Amino acid sequence: MTTATHEGTLFAMPSLGADMTEGRITEWLVQPGDHVERGQIVVIVETDKSDIEVEVFEPATVAELLVGEGDLVPVGAPIARFDGAVSGTVAHETVPPPRAATSTTVHVEAALPSETPNPTANQVTSPMIRHLADELHVDTNRIRGTGPGGRVHRDDVEAAAGEPNRRRITPRARRLMSERGIDPGRFATLGYVTGDDVLELPIESDGSRDAEPSHDRPTKAETMRRHIADLMSRSWAEIPHFHLARRLDLRLMSDRLTEANGQRAIADRVVPGALLLCAAAQAAAKVPACNGWWRDGGFQPADEVRLGVVLSLRSGGILVPTIDQADGLTSVEMMQRLAELVQRARQGRLRASDMGEATITVTNLGDLGADSVAGVIHPPQVALVGFGAVHDAVVASDGLPTVHPTVDASLAGDHRAIDGLTGSRYLAQLQTLLDGPLLEELQ
Repeated sequence: MTTATHEGTLFAMPSLGADMTEGRITEWLVQPGDHVERGQIVVIVETDKSDIEVEVFEPATVAELLVGEGDLVPVGAPIARFDGAVSGTVAHETVPPPRAATSTTVHVEAALPSETPNPTANQVTSPMIRHLADELHVDTNRIRGTGPGGRVHRDDVEAAAGEPNRRRITPRARRLMSERGIDPGRFATLGYVTGDDVLELPIESDGSRDAEPSHDRPTKAETMRRHIADLMSRSWAEIPHFHLARRLDLRLMSDRLTEANGQRAIADRVVPGALLLCAAAQAAAKVPACNGWWRDGGFQPADEVRLGVVLSLRSGGILVPTIDQADGLTSVEMMQRLAELVQRARQGRLRASDMGEATITVTNLGDLGADSVAGVIHPPQVALVGFGAVHDAVVASDGLPTVHPTVDASLAGDHRAIDGLTGSRYLAQLQTLLDGPLLEELQ
């Protein structure tokens, strides 16, 4: 968040989740005097969940860094001062620039292909990117941007110029490399190389002595697990849960999706999980009593659907980034947005704009082998949607038994805000959407 003053614009510690109260400055990626462009990452903030890249959404010049690396700062406290930023804007809470895909929470890592689909258009909005393209003699019109909405990033330009291994190393990272005798070439596949990237590498011993692990601070995995335990304990203690389930018939969706994917390039194909997310988001818009938060003794409805997505990390634990305006996305856009989130989560490069407050949560454990899930609500939300594995089941069709692809959907509800009738209406909407409106979009 930024606040205008007579001396410039103050940039505050952003809220990177509804339950965040403070964050630690891991590393500054800018210094006083640097000019920053819209969307540029300026600082990495450590939370209980992860290290988050914080970007700005207005061009400006860095005037002063008010806190140092390693400092623990309350949410809302100033951390830097900028000159030239638009006065009174909220940098970390505004809607990001237009993007191809834009909250419910879902375990989706295994449901996505290993490669991120390429967007179908490009957008070059940064003078810095245009300047770099000119330097490297790259025609930006021939680049397929990998950013939201097809935006061209620095990595896209460098890759097009035949320099995919060009690195951006922060000052702290260079110092740590020098101290530890680490060759920068070990980071050939990364964009920004930060101090934490260096610290996570094992020290190559010459055999004369063994490196002793440090136990001064808990590992990120331990901190994340502790945070998850605290949040879920609070949820179970405070929220009067009830659970509903319904088996969804996916025959029509499966047939139409197979047909549509057959006419698309491999990179543009859609997995069933993306359609389930679209259905979850659109159902939340149609049954708004499930879309919002329980606060101050009452239900507060949300004015849009922000889908929180539970991502399972290979190193253990989960992250819950959000997808803004999720009910307005097509299945292709949802697929692209999910792929972007998964890629950034795997690289430890989630951004502040990925960590807005979700209005409903979806968890999809199907590809991890679970047939169904009875979820625990993420407070202060009032509902969590669960999807199990897509599997064949015997269903009645025209009075006869037949085998169709199905998925078991569940809803965990907060009985203070919604009841069984409302939850049943939500689950019924999922089937209606999968049998009609979502199929029309696939034509």
